[in-house]
Amino acid sequence: MSMIQRYHLVSIDHKTWNEHWPKIRQAPLLQSWEYGEVKSQTQHFRTQRFLLQNETEEAVGLLQALVYSLPVIGGVARINRGPVFLSDFLHISLSRECVREIMTAIREIAKRQRWHFLRIVPNLLNDEELIPILTELGFRKRDRFPVSSGVIDLSRSVEQIRAGFHGKWRNILTSLRKWGLS
Repeated sequence: MSMIQRYHLVSIDHKTWNEHWPKIRQAPLLQSWEYGEVKSQTQHFRTQRFLLQNETEEAVGLLQALVYSLPVIGGVARINRGPVFLSDFLHISLSRECVREIMTAIREIAKRQRWHFLRIVPNLLNDEELIPILTELGFRKRDRFPVSSGVIDLSRSVEQIRAGFHGKWRNILTSLRKWGLS
């Protein structure tokens, strides 16, 4: 492991977030400012947002955490599908060493913010490569909540999108339409 920490997180405001968000490619909804706002208004989460920077203070990505405070336990944080990377830095998600350093930066911000429990579903490497890194850093894998996601090209017609779905999902959509729920 390198001696110099190459990545760190800095707390940011809405203006700074908006400066960098347009540079994010294929950003998951769960990391959008708007998603965090809705969660904080409807489920009593406090949303904290960070700019991921490299050793030269250059912006590399964004991270949004949903934090819930519990008496006695303290802060409980969730990071869903983050961090997200600026288009110019998408290559870093392929390096195991960079992933290790980014996850170390996340662990350090969790300590500074006094999050006593952190649930993270990172948007980084595949499970086979990510799990040993997370385990080495003290994270544990929970099999109870499997996570998966996909990308849908919304520039296509509804018929084209639907045709791309697995038969099971098309059948569910058909059933929902019959019930007037689609």
